[in-house]
Amino acid sequence: MNATRKLDLYLESFNQRLRSLLLLQGSAVLALVLLVVGGIGAWFSAESGFASTTTNAFRILLVLALVFASLRFL
Repeated sequence: MNATRKLDLYLESFNQRLRSLLLLQGSAVLALVLLVVGGIGAWFSAESGFASTTTNAFRILLVLALVFASLRFL
């Protein structure tokens, strides 16, 4: 095995580790967004007596927040 092949193997394994790290970071961000926006939405919904407008607004906000957070890690 020559030096070029060793470097290629090292760079390939490093690339795999970076992909794993990015996947883990993306999962953590999505979980945090889900927890924060879901918690705030649940609180506002409970305060409004679970009015359909408030609940639907926070559902849309939650979906949009998750989409924007996931696009960050593409």
